[in-house]
Amino acid sequence: PVAILAQDSQVDSTRAAAMGDNPQDSMDKLHGAGPNLAALTSYSWNVFRYLGDYLHLGGVVVLLLTMAKNQSCAGLSMRSQILYFIIFVTRYLDLFDHTQTAYLVFFKLTYIITSGIALMAFYSMQGTYERHKDTCNLVIILVPCFTAALLLTNEYSTLEVLWTYSEFLEGFAMVPQYIFCYRDTNKDVGVTSFVVALGGYRVFYAMNWIYKKINMPQYMDIQSWIGG
Repeated sequence: PVAILAQDSQVDSTRAAAMGDNPQDSMDKLHGAGPNLAALTSYSWNVFRYLGDYLHLGGVVVLLLTMAKNQSCAGLSMRSQILYFIIFVTRYLDLFDHTQTAYLVFFKLTYIITSGIALMAFYSMQGTYERHKDTCNLVIILVPCFTAALLLTNEYSTLEVLWTYSEFLEGFAMVPQYIFCYRDTNKDVGVTSFVVALGGYRVFYAMNWIYKKINMPQYMDIQSWIGG
């Protein structure tokens, strides 16, 4: 989910080490050990999070099925898929670093694998790729997001900086697809469903953040909030 899956994966090793704790799940990594951990964990697993997770997953499935059914990349932005691949690879490096629940591992691996499959599909069906409609310049997204990550990261470690980078980058990942859709006059129902699902998932994640903030006023996740 992405934003909440990502924040579950955030590293706070300094705090955990200072408290002599050995984190056992992703929530420990983000918030360290403390009296509020159990409450935060319970509020994190709420209906808005689950709806967001499964809308995102559904959108990815629709994307791949649409490409398979049409045997075409028509209507789809390869640049958005490049951004998502970068996001998932930079965000989920903690898979090699930390013990996590099966739920998180499933979603993280699924997003990495499916984003790679989507890019391979673009390569194998490049004759149907409408490059002239996919005009968003990725440099103006990648460079400012990385600069913001360096300035706003909580800790200057590789995992932390890359996680922060992925948070900011996700806020712009669908921009190339939106530009593509604006230029595209032939609307495919599969493409439309994919775009709507990804937009809906972001809405439910925002509702999840609001829910957690209401129930735990001390909850803060500035990078995710800025990234949207």
